[in-house]
Amino acid sequence: MPGTSQVLRDGRVPLRDGRTLAYATWGDPRGRPLLRIHGTPGSRFGRHPDAGLYTRIAAHVVTFDRPGYGESSAHRARTLQSVADDALELVNALGWDRFSVLGGSGGGPHALALGLRAPERILRLGIVGGAAPDELVGDTDLTELNREGRRRARQGRASLEAFMAGPAKQMMADPAGMMAAAMKDAPDIDRRMLQRPEVQAVLVEQLREGFRHGPAGWFDDAWVLTREWGFDLEAVRVPVWVWHGELDRTSPLTAARQMAAQLRAQSFKVVPGQGHLCAITEEEDILGTLLT
Repeated sequence: MPGTSQVLRDGRVPLRDGRTLAYATWGDPRGRPLLRIHGTPGSRFGRHPDAGLYTRIAAHVVTFDRPGYGESSAHRARTLQSVADDALELVNALGWDRFSVLGGSGGGPHALALGLRAPERILRLGIVGGAAPDELVGDTDLTELNREGRRRARQGRASLEAFMAGPAKQMMADPAGMMAAAMKDAPDIDRRMLQRPEVQAVLVEQLREGFRHGPAGWFDDAWVLTREWGFDLEAVRVPVWVWHGELDRTSPLTAARQMAAQLRAQSFKVVPGQGHLCAITEEEDILGTLLT
């Protein structure tokens, strides 16, 4: 169970195909509903490091493990759209009719897929530091780890997983150390953010949970995010707001700008001086926008 923030419920939902989806709820149970979709890698324990934030702003935040992470059943053939369907089963079980959505990093494409699946139910959709379609991303904009991962993915799924096997083993042994190594050529602001005790505590907790049963979730996530998404950005009709760190090299700014234009985003905010972890400094303002 989480130790750095007050979880309201750590629950499980049986899915129609026999799999299980694990979720957690945070903040004010009578507050405004928001589904927060974790990054890559991650788990349902991914949330803001300020333990009181969601309660202060009267937000009822729900997080969930994508397939293969934490306590959610693996789904080797999953897609962005199938994860969106899982999310809809979750919100139905919670009794939510309409709600807002926030996807960070690798959670961004999954949030967009949900927006495509159920536009009539989503009030506002936010993306922070979101991954863009592969064809929009330039190699020279990426960190070394992501650039090599992309190259290996183009050689096939087996090649990508062989490349990720070593980092996955390190992640399970030392999540904080592995993340620091992965961001060795990221902006200074991201490396400093990882050193903050409250940030590191949540990061380690969510990654340990995400890899509880091995790296399958991360492998499948990485593969899906390097494939064609299966939908055009122009087809997403829900109102979308985008936030992105000026210095982000994990999800490069140039690609994010192109993605926002194709989405016809309501707003594209570049966060000055921030990198991939800009959600930590911006989340209160982000939720203020999405829960208006």
